[in-house]
Amino acid sequence: MEFFLSDLLEDSSRKSRVNFYNAFDQHIEIESGISADVLLTCVDYCLVRRKYKLTTSEKKWLVKALEKCNAESFRLALTESRKIANRAIKVLEFLDYNKFSRSIEHRVIVKDLRNGSLTTVKQIIKQKLSDGDCDGITQVLDKLPSLFWSNLELLEKSLSDEELLRIGKELCDRFSTADLVSILTKEDNRVLHEILKEHLAKLNLGIRGKRTKFNWENYSPEFSYWKEVVANTIPDDTRLIRVKLQWKDTVVNSIDLITTKEDGHLTILGHGEDREELLSSKDNCGVRCAEWVDLDLTKVSGKFNFNAHLYSGRNSFRQVSECTLKVEKLTELGGESVGSLIEWRLMNDSGFVDLGTLSTSDRIFAWRGKSTKYNVSKILTKQRELNYSLKDLIDDVVEQQNLTVVKSEEDFTIVL
Repeated sequence: MEFFLSDLLEDSSRKSRVNFYNAFDQHIEIESGISADVLLTCVDYCLVRRKYKLTTSEKKWLVKALEKCNAESFRLALTESRKIANRAIKVLEFLDYNKFSRSIEHRVIVKDLRNGSLTTVKQIIKQKLSDGDCDGITQVLDKLPSLFWSNLELLEKSLSDEELLRIGKELCDRFSTADLVSILTKEDNRVLHEILKEHLAKLNLGIRGKRTKFNWENYSPEFSYWKEVVANTIPDDTRLIRVKLQWKDTVVNSIDLITTKEDGHLTILGHGEDREELLSSKDNCGVRCAEWVDLDLTKVSGKFNFNAHLYSGRNSFRQVSECTLKVEKLTELGGESVGSLIEWRLMNDSGFVDLGTLSTSDRIFAWRGKSTKYNVSKILTKQRELNYSLKDLIDDVVEQQNLTVVKSEEDFTIVL
């Protein structure tokens, strides 16, 4: 039996939108268990997918779906922010909501939304905080758990750690693991970490108490951060590697692979370098090209940072038909590749990308997610701009699910 961490960290909101749209497209009745905030997002998604061209029966279906959620949760979702409220007014108007509504409770809420008389979520929480009504806050958040995250800063300022922890633990079985982990990567917060551990303890993953073997493949979980940075180990038997940026398109693109070295000071490596310990390609430009740097890991030291710069041709890397970063194993500098260690396609909405960093001492190549703002080089020095690695998550899963880690093939395997 195998368990994948990617399943634990699945983006449930995207899955909900897709499932909802499929039900809408086939006019299949949906269950009433979807939370109000997710429902609003799903309805909006359907409108965008259909380019705002709906039949009468489709409008009726969406209005009926909205009224399946609890009226109080519906009210809270509509007033979570001014932006959400304004968007909801437009969506409900497009759906001819008053015409197709069958719920008096929901219809009154929509009327109050339109005339601006609904009390916002923030006002409700502030009033309960002012009254010292922690139980009241819990009741509000219980109706729409996502409000815990959108109001976290206010709650942290107003409540003691013990009060925040108590509320978080009461709601944690309704939180998303991915949300908790994403927040912890950015904020070193003891209370949130305790909430995550309680959440993991309550999850029914089907692995509790199992004997467990980890299959890391070539990942380094200590340096990997969910949705931000992935770190790969360079195998001990690999001495020569090539970091290669290659592209293929129908137009001519001028793309540079820019390599800098850190060893006390910063050095930019140029094109056409030919040394005993490294070799680099010439400057290339065309419809089907590549630039690369070959390194002998036994003769170089320090950290090497790699960036890609799209000078001309397309406006961003996303527009290039195919642009890929590869780290390959070689038998000699300048020779043919004998195996791929890492492969990552550039899909960035920009013309300059911080690709990643090679640490020769750690034998780690860490590369970035397309939207991360964190400095990979600093992460590799363990200065920890992020506070919660995948290794931390794995340790918490082991502890909270009472797993026994073994080295040989046994009953169960967790695959990263």
